[in-house]
Amino acid sequence: MKLSKYIAVVLAAKGAFALFILTALAMTIYGCARYPELPTKPSGINRLTVRFEVAEGLKPEAYYFLAFDDDDDSLDGPLPAVVKPFGNGWGTGSFTRFIEIHLGRATLYEVNPNDPYQPVLIGYPIEFELSANTASITIDMDTFFTKGIPNTVDFNIIAVDEIILNPDYQGIRSYDALGPRGNDYVTMSLRSTAEYRNGHGFVIREISGDAVPVDADHLDIVDWSMRVVRGR
Repeated sequence: MKLSKYIAVVLAAKGAFALFILTALAMTIYGCARYPELPTKPSGINRLTVRFEVAEGLKPEAYYFLAFDDDDDSLDGPLPAVVKPFGNGWGTGSFTRFIEIHLGRATLYEVNPNDPYQPVLIGYPIEFELSANTASITIDMDTFFTKGIPNTVDFNIIAVDEIILNPDYQGIRSYDALGPRGNDYVTMSLRSTAEYRNGHGFVIREISGDAVPVDADHLDIVDWSMRVVRGR
């Protein structure tokens, strides 16, 4: 997109969304030079696209995590860290890799088993789009799943206002995740091309108004989908 078109979009935006667009614009113009060179380029043959929507206004300063667990055990999965000691600051349960969306940028990480506070950089999405209330991320599965694409994966979306590392934190954790209390991670197959949607089939429907606190509309996940494309 040409710079003039970006400027027109920013001028038309207001409030927090304008800040969101400005942040994303800065990353677009200057971000490439800041990204380190990766050892391999994604092939894009096997892709995974996640789209999610919040009730009102994604905030650039908030954190939105797409957490995946590929340990081949559907009895455990990624959960939001809502009570002390707050896990790694945002997530607990079992997860092996995640995508972080923060300040207009999406970054792919692998959990470091030796230091959960220092994840290992994997890379960046093939495609990343933001609008007022929605985010869409497409990743190369061959790159993201560093030990090979698993047959199944446990998945959760975890949205928080801050990373809490202080064990003596006395405030209330603001958050949302899939399910009424955030504990309903979804187990999905990656064996073949498929699409999974909020409330379809075995998936519990994500509804509005279940964020903590209830007026945290920028964290309140109201819809989501995942599309798996297997090219080989």
